[in-house]
Order: sequence, then C-alpha cells, then structure tokens
Amino acid sequence: MSRFLLRFLFLALLCGAAAGAQNGDVRGKRPGIVPDGPLARTVHYRKMHVFIVAVSRYRNLPRGNWLPGLDQEGLRFRSLMIRSYGAQPEDVKVLLNEDATRDHIRAGLIALTSPARVQPDDGVVVLFTMHGQTAGRDEAESGYLLPYDAPAAALQGGDDPSDFLDKCLEMSEVWRLLEKCRSRHVLILADACVSAYLLGKGPDRAGLAPVLAPEQVAQQFALGSFQGMVAGGKDETTYVSNRGSLFASAVMERMQARATSSGQVLLASELYGHVLPVVIDRAARYGKTQNPQLRNRVDRPGQFVFITTPEQPVPPYRPPGPALMPTVPPPAPDPERSFPPVPPRRPADLSLPGRANIEFVNVSAGEFTMGSTTGDSDEKPVRRVRITRGFQLGKYEVTNGQYAMFLASPEGKHHTPAGWDPGWATDPEKRDLPVGGVNWADANAFCGWAGCRLPSEAEWEYACRGPESREYPWAASKGGPSPTLAIFNQRGPARVGSCPEGVSWCGAEDMAGNLWEWCQDWYGAYDPKALVDPQGPATGQSRVLRGGSFGRGATFLRGAYRFDFLGYLLLARCADFGFRVAR
Repeated sequence: MSRFLLRFLFLALLCGAAAGAQNGDVRGKRPGIVPDGPLARTVHYRKMHVFIVAVSRYRNLPRGNWLPGLDQEGLRFRSLMIRSYGAQPEDVKVLLNEDATRDHIRAGLIALTSPARVQPDDGVVVLFTMHGQTAGRDEAESGYLLPYDAPAAALQGGDDPSDFLDKCLEMSEVWRLLEKCRSRHVLILADACVSAYLLGKGPDRAGLAPVLAPEQVAQQFALGSFQGMVAGGKDETTYVSNRGSLFASAVMERMQARATSSGQVLLASELYGHVLPVVIDRAARYGKTQNPQLRNRVDRPGQFVFITTPEQPVPPYRPPGPALMPTVPPPAPDPERSFPPVPPRRPADLSLPGRANIEFVNVSAGEFTMGSTTGDSDEKPVRRVRITRGFQLGKYEVTNGQYAMFLASPEGKHHTPAGWDPGWATDPEKRDLPVGGVNWADANAFCGWAGCRLPSEAEWEYACRGPESREYPWAASKGGPSPTLAIFNQRGPARVGSCPEGVSWCGAEDMAGNLWEWCQDWYGAYDPKALVDPQGPATGQSRVLRGGSFGRGATFLRGAYRFDFLGYLLLARCADFGFRVAR
C-alpha cells in the first residue's frame, strides 16, 4: 500500500507541475510568458522593470498651470503593470510630484542602465506624464521635460537653452541614457507637450500592421526592440481634460482591454494602432490637433511585446522616499568604486569671517535603541546598540564658506558641488548655508583634508536620538515636526542653526531637515549581531544618507529613517545632499 501511495503522489506531483506550466505559472524568474499555443515559451521576460514619472503639481508654477489627475494616472499604470502584466511591486518605481525632481528622474533613468539591476532578457517600460517645453532656435532647438522643481520661466520656453539645461531634463537625453540599458526590450511612453523631441533617430512604425500572426510576433520579439511612443509632434501641445490625459488614457484603455486572461500578447505597434485614431478623434472634439508617434532605434527593428499574466494583488502605493531601488547582494569590492576612507592629515584652518572654525559638540559613550518597529523594513531589526567611545560631531552641517576653502586647496580640485558659485564663499546670504550638491566622495575628501571623518551610521543616529532613542532629535514634549524645529517642505535650505529649538540631546543642530547628510557606512540590511560600535557592511552599492532635507516632508525627519538613494549611484550630486564631520 505504501508503495502505491508513493507512486500516486509522484504522479500527482508530475501532473501538478504540468498543469502549472500550462496555466502560465510564472512565479520566479519569468513574470511574463505565453503558456501555450504557437508562442508557447518563445516570448518571455526574466523581469519587468517599470519606471513612472507623473507630475500634477509644481513647486514654482502657478496653480493654474498644474496638471490635475496626472499623478493618479501614474498610479493607475502602476496598478495595471503589477496586476496584469507581470511586474513585481519591488520592480516598479514611481516618482510623483515633489519626488519627481530633475535629479531624481535622471538618477532613476541611470539606475535602469545598471548591469546589477537589468539583464538583457528583462523588459523595461518607462512612462512620463508631465509638462514639456522647447528652448533654443532653429537647429539648436530641443525639447525638455519639466520636473517638479522646474523654474516658472521654463513653462514659457525661450531662445536660450542654457536656462533649461541645469533645471529641466532634455528629452533627447532620456533616449541617450536608456540606450545604455542592457535590456533588449525597452519601451518609452512620453505624455508631454512637444514630446516628439524625445524620439531618437530611427524609422517610424506607423505603417506596421496593428495585428501580427503568432510567428511574426515571435520574430519581432526575437529581434529585440527599443521604441518610443509619444503623445504628439514637435509642435503639438498635449491635451489634458478634467478626465485626465488623452494619450495616457488611451494607452491604458487598450492594455486593460487585452488583460482579460493570461498569456495574451500586445505589441507596441498594435497599441499604437489603437492610440493614434483615438487621440486624434478626442483631441478634435476639443478643437485640438494631436498626433501620437511611434519610432524604433535603428538597430532594434523588433517590437516591444506586452504579455498578460495571472492577476496578482496590487499592494498600496507608498511614496518611495529616497530608497527607490530594491536591495541587492553587495558586489565584490571594486577599487574603482570602493572609495576607502581618506587618511586624516593635519587639521586645516577653517577660519572664516563670522564663523571662526568648525564648531564641535561632544557625544559621550552610551547605549540606545537603533532602528524603529514602526518605520520602513530597512530600519529593522531593532536592537540595543552600544557606542563605546565618545566622539565629537560637527554642531552644524558644513557650510558653503567652509567648503570653499577646501575647493581652493589642491585636494579640492575635483570636488566641485553641482551648481556651485564661487561667490558664495563671501556672500553674507550664502556663506552660512549648508553646502549641497556634494556626493559621498566629495564629503569624504573634505574630511580627509580637514583632519576629520564622516560619522558612522550608528554614531549619527545616536547623536540624533540619544540614550532615550527619541523619534526626532528634540524632546518628545515638543511634539512633531514644525517650522521652528526643522527645515522641511521648503524651496531651499536655510542658514545652519536656524532652528535652535530642534537641537538634539548632545547639542547638534539641523539633524532633522535642511540637507541629507552622508554617513561613512555602506547601505545594507542591519546585522542583528552587530551590537557594539557597528560599522555597517564591508562593501555595497551605496552609502547611507540621514536626516531628511528642506525639500522633503515630515516623514523623512525621523531619526531612524535611512536613505540609500537609488542603490549604487555613489557619484550623484543632488542639491539636497550635504554632510557634517566627526572626529
């Protein structure tokens, strides 16, 4: 009897496996696969990566120029890709409104070019839905995507592109950046005015048959694809009604209609064949002219293929905060990227008018509870950590005036912050602002020059939260974040020490808000056994930032909040990245 039962169970397992394959069981490495028919197992992706940028509100534009509903369309596209097209929630990155700054958008695109993230047999879909504008004259004219932090003048365009280059995202740059992506299957959807400027050189695909035979689908997939589908021509504005965008709505209508069962395919050309007449017709009803376009890169003549998968639940959307990329196993140490700490050298003279030198506070040895049970997953496990040696920490973030002296030295030659103006060294309005636009290597080099170091992540959190393990730097009796306690939800940083009421237990100021602050540690999961002077992982793909910033909300001001900024982008120089020193 037992032999019979074993034989029965063995056959049942075989049948179950076969049934899973026939029913498109796509768990594991292949989120999209055609389960049966002429295309069975010939069309599939290892992973589906989705990057969505949707901007309804703008920091500097009048409310009348906002684009109501585009952020919700971005979330609808997220839900559709997760529920019906095989994208896993951790592989769908969304930037909405204040998260969609120029630096963050560009960094998100660069993230898709990482071999550690994206493989040749992955699918990549990028959606932009936001303002677009042109600048320049004649042959020099170009189109620009307007991020959340675009200046008000950008909406008017102009003849001088220099006003746009460092504040908006050039559309042709999007194409160039994504050409570096290792995936052989890339589709860019751009819903913005003058979005045809995004399209690189290559053949238009408007004449392709909207529906292909199965063997043609397999052939188009095998050829690989790099395609851009945009909402209109170079001289056309896109129309946004109170029901949303004509282009994005038409795209999602067709994709939703196809997602009736798993294993269905939808080619980019078929999608375009639906979107083109629908948008033209609907725009005409409003007295507008709008002609979507589709184009391929020359060496990728195939078609992007959407594949429907068994429906999966869609988790609620969470604002990404800084950590937009999932954690990956740390790579082997690479001398080109490891950036070992710079050995301290003689203390430098940092004297400046109005600020004699870097002022330090003493942080005594002690214990605290590191992490949070109510915060993000990377703040766990929560454990008691002991700091065995007292240390000194900069009372304030390093200022423009102090950093200017470093730039004037030979060691500072290659460490100019983004957007730096040499006049800030002596300008009374700028001198005492915290220096921003610095990457980790810049901050580390400054510390070596000044005879200091960056604080470890544990030291930083201890100096912020103290033995009481406060939620914020200030005492709990003062309540949650307010303008008198921290600089947040602002258009720019404030002079260091502007919120003395928000001082931490050890006397350090501005540990919540103003600028994100670099730490010495590599970003990685907490080691539950590292309870004494933890130093973080031995290697990794990004360094840790702490403290929140002027442009972020109160959520990011918690003392336990960790920011790893898109994984491996160690060289990124964002306007709200700064640091303070330790010794």
